[in-house]
Amino acid sequence: MQSRKFKFNKRQLDSLPPTPPSSKSKETGYTDELCSGLKMIVNRQGRKRFLFRYTLHGTKKSIQLGEYPALDINTARQIANDHKREIALGNDPKAIRDEKRSVLTFQEFSELHYLPYAMMMWR
Repeated sequence: MQSRKFKFNKRQLDSLPPTPPSSKSKETGYTDELCSGLKMIVNRQGRKRFLFRYTLHGTKKSIQLGEYPALDINTARQIANDHKREIALGNDPKAIRDEKRSVLTFQEFSELHYLPYAMMMWR
């Protein structure tokens, strides 16, 4: 494949070669023509993953969407478009994802909330 920018489809993504071991870079990036910011990254082992690159407040950022083929092309485009909507509203998709991931663990909940309550109510 000569061009690194093309309309993603299953046949072409399946045929993408791994990054050659002789290459200076560890990964090769390909860009989707239909969805701006959507990238396919292929590493030396042949693993493929979708990445969404964006600029927010003058800073370039990226967020990994998932691995291919577990995440199909249409779903990756839909997720990228959802992230574009968040960016248009002034929100950072990566910060939103990190906030969702930072839910309290059971131990943190028990130490911060349950144990003080139990000690106060214990007779």
